[in-house]
Amino acid sequence: MNQAQARHALYYLALAQQSSDDWRRIESELPQIRWAWEWVTRQPGGERLVLEYIAALIQFFEQRGLWREEAAWAKRGLVVSQQLGHTQVEGTLLNSLGSCYSALGQFVEALRYYEQALPKRRACGDRMGEATTLNNIAGAFYKQGLFDQALPLYEQALAVLREIEDIVHSAGAMNNIALVYEGLGQLQQALGTYEQVLDIFREAGDLSGEAKVLHNIGAVHVLLDQPHQALAYFQQAHDVFRQLGDRASEATTLNNLGLVSQSLGVPDQADDYYRTAMLLRREIGDRSGEAITLTNLALLAEQRGRLPEAWRLLEQVIAIEAEIQHPDLELTRTKLARIQQEMQAQDESLRS
Repeated sequence: MNQAQARHALYYLALAQQSSDDWRRIESELPQIRWAWEWVTRQPGGERLVLEYIAALIQFFEQRGLWREEAAWAKRGLVVSQQLGHTQVEGTLLNSLGSCYSALGQFVEALRYYEQALPKRRACGDRMGEATTLNNIAGAFYKQGLFDQALPLYEQALAVLREIEDIVHSAGAMNNIALVYEGLGQLQQALGTYEQVLDIFREAGDLSGEAKVLHNIGAVHVLLDQPHQALAYFQQAHDVFRQLGDRASEATTLNNLGLVSQSLGVPDQADDYYRTAMLLRREIGDRSGEAITLTNLALLAEQRGRLPEAWRLLEQVIAIEAEIQHPDLELTRTKLARIQQEMQAQDESLRS
């Protein structure tokens, strides 16, 4: 290896490893990191560095919604892990590839990778990895509305977690099962399961798990057309997320507080919640989440008759979704076209 280039690659690897919780630091050096990565992938004997670069950057790619770039890196790492016979790393990367394609809405491709990851994780006795991949396979079915296919896989993941006596992750699997009940319209069964999970998390002192379940209970109350109860649970969840410093979950909950406030006919409150959520998502680099909240702000503006504002907000959404190649891009363009038609009709009405 060229010594100067090797030092360059090692320097930027260390920077990425040390900045895992600071996406802005990584993003400011991303051109150099990408250059170092490309150089490392071409070097004989650089296999270890390839895998270390991937491990250091995956969190950043996920946070910034750079799913295609993460997938490209993971595929390169997959070749290396196969060459080195690192079955556990291979299983991890196959699982990551599944998650990338699931995030992109390409569920057939996601399932193809998850189904390759599962036997790898089983072969090396990675029980937690096995449970994670079973959970992810179930999640891919769940996202497609295939609840009957998701449920037995979530139950398999729960069985594995109970075998290894992981109480907290078992509660997480029960939470996912409750989500399926919710999707099947079995709302009382979902609530009963959430309440069991809530007790487990509270007994374990798991504040993060507690907040997530409080949030999910709020979502069930939305479906039961009980917005005031939903608001109370979302507010409890928000307070815990804020206490924990979990800004991503706090932003999600604020977004949902906005939706409920909007449904209750309190647009100013909804606007405040959405804007706070948007700023948080922007701060943490959650581009996909930022697009969701901007869309909600746009629809609220449309509802209030503020069509130029709705137009400007949707233009921002389109820019973000184009950047991260989001699967909802065409749907957003359709919304923008509808707003444009409404503005034209409004103009014609004023001229007549």
